Amino acid sequence: MDLPTQTTTFVNKVPQTIPDQHFILKTEWHTNNINLQILDTHRSKEWQGNVRFDDLKQSSEELEIPYEKFFDECKEALTTNGGAKHFEYVVENDKFNLIKKDQFQIQYLELDLTTNPELKSDFGLAAVDLIASLRAELSQCKESTKELNEKYQTMVSTVEKCLEEKNQLEKNLLNKFALLLNSKKDKIAELQDLLVEKNRLLEDAGISPEETTGQQEKKNSTDCDANDNDDDFLQPTQVMTQPVSKSLPKRVKLGS
Repeated sequence: MDLPTQTTTFVNKVPQTIPDQHFILKTEWHTNNINLQILDTHRSKEWQGNVRFDDLKQSSEELEIPYEKFFDECKEALTTNGGAKHFEYVVENDKFNLIKKDQFQIQYLELDLTTNPELKSDFGLAAVDLIASLRAELSQCKESTKELNEKYQTMVSTVEKCLEEKNQLEKNLLNKFALLLNSKKDKIAELQDLLVEKNRLLEDAGISPEETTGQQEKKNSTDCDANDNDDDFLQPTQVMTQPVSKSLPKRVKLGS
């Protein structure tokens, strides 16, 4: 429920029960009450009335409808141009009735009215003020839209620039990778050519490349054995464990 903190005025038309006929409603929403003015375009009659928010609360309790929901439905019905769905607007015997017809027919408001033949000027002035207010809001919306559009264009330009830099960076990285890959391929091809040349020279010398490979493997094995022997030679020696005699030789007496 949106309670007004200052006076808010609405002017709109709502359908009558007579086909193609309308009421013009002017509602002023104050802090504690609603002032209602009605112009019957068919009979050229004007009425006015007043309803307090306390009366709305009492009606919601009698109908067993939550007050916030009841208040919002009443405001929608009284401020929607063309009338709110499922609501009927009836003026009879100087009373205004707001009736909701959904699954059941429920009378939301019954408001006593007084005739006032001088309200037409009020409707005209209220309509002029409302048009001026809407024009000011429209101008402000256009200005905000212009600012948002400028910001949007700036963001689009920034995104496009970032995408261009990203694509250029990817292109540079791919070029560097291609150069590195080609360099590796050239190196491998060079080593393969050297291997072929080595095997050709060995064959010209009457040496089989397989024999050379076997001799190299044998040499590697011998070197490994030698290294193992060297490791054994360099191992620490064991401590001597031969027992030592603990008895001393007897003394010999001289001159006897």
